[in-house]
Amino acid sequence: RRERRDAAGGGGGGGGSRRSARDAGPDDGADTLDKLLMGLCDATAYRDKKGRLSIIPESSWDADGWFGMSVAEGGQTLRGGGDGSGHSGASSSSHSRNASSGGNGGGVNPGLFKSSGLGLDGGSLRAVGAGGLVGLSLREHVEAAARDKPQESFARYMRDLYGRILRLINSPDLRHRLGGVYAIDQLTDVKMGENVGKINRFATYLRDVFTATCEPQLAVAASRALGHLVAVGGALTADIVELEVKRSLEWLHATDRVEARRYAAVLILRELASNAPTVFNVHVPAFIHAIWPALRDPRLTVREAAVRALRECLVVIEQRETRYRVQWYYKLYEETQGGLLAKGANVEQVHGSLLAFGELLRHTGEFMLSRYKEVAETVLRLHESRERIVRRSVTELIPKLAAFSPRRFAETYLSASASLLLGTIRSPIERDAGFTAIGDLAAALAEEDDDDDDDDDDD
Repeated sequence: RRERRDAAGGGGGGGGSRRSARDAGPDDGADTLDKLLMGLCDATAYRDKKGRLSIIPESSWDADGWFGMSVAEGGQTLRGGGDGSGHSGASSSSHSRNASSGGNGGGVNPGLFKSSGLGLDGGSLRAVGAGGLVGLSLREHVEAAARDKPQESFARYMRDLYGRILRLINSPDLRHRLGGVYAIDQLTDVKMGENVGKINRFATYLRDVFTATCEPQLAVAASRALGHLVAVGGALTADIVELEVKRSLEWLHATDRVEARRYAAVLILRELASNAPTVFNVHVPAFIHAIWPALRDPRLTVREAAVRALRECLVVIEQRETRYRVQWYYKLYEETQGGLLAKGANVEQVHGSLLAFGELLRHTGEFMLSRYKEVAETVLRLHESRERIVRRSVTELIPKLAAFSPRRFAETYLSASASLLLGTIRSPIERDAGFTAIGDLAAALAEEDDDDDDDDDDD
């Protein structure tokens, strides 16, 4: 803000001469970049349960750390860990929405970037204070330099900026690495002459973020920045998607189960499918074959990230006419049924299959009609499970079964489902899911009644 005041009128009281990026000394821009980049790093603080500003926990993969949280993107947070004691619901494509912020105090910014909606899935992580203004100020600063500096001077300026971002990315401090990712995401949309070089450089920087020890919140931020990058990458998009899909699938197939990489893989695949669907379409068969280890991962958060990736893949299939569509749906259906009916199936297999069934009901159209009875009876029978996460998933699936075929559901399964849900709301630990499901069920059946009324009016 001080720089903008100086540029507008000398800043002081004497009506000084107007300054621009062309007139500024060589250290002025460097000092401003330092302040802006460090401001982005400071914006990675979060509010704890008591509303106090704190620093992102470093031990992200510990059982009691960030990875023990199951985060619904609508802002609701449920406890869940390796024991699968919680489950969160639906989400939408990350770049088609603005990040929402629950927040524990005034002035909480919903995300640093309007361009990508970069709000983190990591529990109470938020860009706080002046974070949003700092991100936008960084972009404005670079845009002003591109506009006002001579070509040679701007090239030196960008080399300096790239070096600073790379040092942040390679820092041992998680806040600095997140700040570097934020800077990349914010600068992706900046128009400059060397756009191809910028996209290539940023793709390389983000690629180096996904290490075997990459913290979950860093993986979320970097995957979203990567999705933003391929969305505006132009001719480079195909090459970036090809490279990232290949690497992500290798991580999913790897026999040595590295949790950080498996989690990063499904985050990346989701963003690529969402932001470059045309290019991703050729990788659909490989994705369908590779996603199952993540859908059955012991970690709840990995399973939930995997089902969000599956959702985006199904949207890609749904939007394109292809003769292989039914073949892909059938492959998914068979794997899902196998996870539910296999002898000795563990809780992770059952839960992952229930999550997948929810997406098949939403995104495969008429394919599920002939299989509706088998699916409904299998799902309802699983409510007798001793595992709370399985019972909760069944509770959440009931409204989806009703929405898929309201009339058939009302005729055959409504009575049993209503009894099941009424029993759920009597349990203190499952009551929230029960009430939500009852509301969603009523809405699904009410839509059918409205359609019937419209048909009667037409007659």
